[in-house]
Amino acid sequence: MEVNLTPEQQEYVDAYNAVLNRINGIQLKIDKLKDEASEAVLELNRLRHEEQLMFPPDDTEETN
Repeated sequence: MEVNLTPEQQEYVDAYNAVLNRINGIQLKIDKLKDEASEAVLELNRLRHEEQLMFPPDDTEETN
């Protein structure tokens, strides 16, 4: 379907498309950062678990 737009209307269409493309790019970056954060949390939890195995908490408390 072909639509005949005035030059002013085309400017708005172009501006909207530019903003939507920018938002899409930002969303892609957000998605990538979410994946990266999830990987970092998994690594952190792995390290915590490993540390607990290597250095178990001392359940005996010293009395002063």
